[in-house]
Amino acid sequence: MERKERKENGYCGLYCGACPVFMKTQNGQIEQLAAELGTPVVEVACFGCKSNQVAKWCRDDCPIKKCSQEKGHDYCIECDDYLCKDLMEFRDDPRYPYHTEIEAYLDQIRKEGTESWLNFMKIRWSCKNCHTPYDWFQQTCNRCGAAVAGYHKPES
Repeated sequence: MERKERKENGYCGLYCGACPVFMKTQNGQIEQLAAELGTPVVEVACFGCKSNQVAKWCRDDCPIKKCSQEKGHDYCIECDDYLCKDLMEFRDDPRYPYHTEIEAYLDQIRKEGTESWLNFMKIRWSCKNCHTPYDWFQQTCNRCGAAVAGYHKPES
């Protein structure tokens, strides 16, 4: 797969760099994930919400992304309707516990800017022991086994 520019900052305030699909795209494991899902790589591979290669479900099914693009906003905090119903439902969806942090992330982006927030996110989503990045759902570091601050995957 051709390397594309990474965009780790989502319109909603999510840090795409901790998305398991984004991480698998970056580390060359996306073909394996696509095969496991029975989906073409192009439908799964993702370089971040604002990139030109986004996973199908985020590209086609995300009302927040669609709304932000239609209004020409880089983030939901730029909108007169912030905190709208769609964003609150996204934040509070129990299937995705890592969404609960988006309001604080957007506030940090507003106060400190994107670059500062991205630097903070790289630290927040890296093992404190060995600095290896981890995804939203990991409970332990893949490299050193230390406990990390991911979220438990909800039971289906």
